[in-house]
Formats: sequence, C-alpha cells, structure tokens
Amino acid sequence: MFSNVYPIFHAAYPEITFRIAEARVKKMEQLLLQKEVTLACLAYFGNHKNPAIEYNEMEEEFIVLGLPISHPLASLSGERSYDTLPSIDLTLLEEDSFALIARDSRMRDLVDELFERAGFIPNILFESASTQTVFNMVKQQICPAFFPQSYVDPDAPIAYFTVPPRDTWVRTIAYLKGSYLTKPEKYFMSLAIDYVKGTLEN
Repeated sequence: MFSNVYPIFHAAYPEITFRIAEARVKKMEQLLLQKEVTLACLAYFGNHKNPAIEYNEMEEEFIVLGLPISHPLASLSGERSYDTLPSIDLTLLEEDSFALIARDSRMRDLVDELFERAGFIPNILFESASTQTVFNMVKQQICPAFFPQSYVDPDAPIAYFTVPPRDTWVRTIAYLKGSYLTKPEKYFMSLAIDYVKGTLEN
C-alpha cells in the first residue's frame, strides 16, 4: 500500500518525510497509544476495539481456512473456491495438524475463538509470526491454515473455505481519539483508504 500511495503523496507534499514502524496489530496499537506513531494500519474483529482509538475502516474481509489441494476434504470446496469461499465444518479437521499465526497476534485471537467454538484444541504443527509463511505452508501442501482473505491466490494449489459463522475482520487506518491530524496526515489517510478500496486515482 505504502509504495503505491507514497509517489502520489510526495507530489503534493515533497517536504514531508516518514518514519515507518512495522509490527503486528497488537504492538502497533501500543505504539499508537504511546504516541510513538500518529497513524497505524490496524485490524479488529467483532467488538475488539480499543476505546482510545479512532478507526477509519478500509476493508472488511473473511478469515479463510486454506486446505492443500491434496487434502482429502479439498474437493468439498467445489470450483472457484477462491471466489465462493464455501463453508466447512471445522470439526471435520479435528485430527489434522495446523500451521497457525503466532499467539501474540490479533489474528490468532480470532482463530483461537474458531477452534473454541468448534469444541477442540488444534494439533499445531507450526507457528509463525508471518502470515505469508503460514499461507506458504498450505501452498506447499504441508497442512491447513487460517489467513485473511487478502492472501487468497486463485493460482495457488489451495482449496479455500470459511468456517461458520464466517468471521470477518476489518482493516483500518487508525489514530488516537482527540488527536490533531495535520492536513498532510489526513491526505495520506485518504489515499490509503482509496488504495485499499480500489478507488485510488493517480
């Protein structure tokens, strides 16, 4: 997002420089609350919002369960599962081992809730701080995993599903409530929102 938005922003505000911090959602929330950053790309699900933060929603996306195409249940996905994201009963995978995102991530909180609702504790083959790595574990036909819909690749050998009640999370650009945003900050935020929504014009 940043690499696409920055050239447009820089043309309007060439004197502005950025100090970028990269972290998972929970850490980024802390940086925002500690006023170490002024804007943060965050995601939340359900009512898991911090009351001290103002969230500008960019995109809502499903939490997707990916199965290696070689998995015995992959055929349940039907055609074009990357587009239809059919529903599957998670209890059918109770005997499987999963690749999961790290425990200190917001995504893991949501995934843990899915397993709790399904009534079993998953066998964990692999944990990673990187969602891309978790996705690649499915792509390489190693094991099932959960990841955001934005990682779905129609060309990957993966069967894509959602799990009832088809949970979503919301990607946002956020700032502290009551804080003053400069005109350049507001402009950057609008560009970021337009980019994620697919309405950015050069």
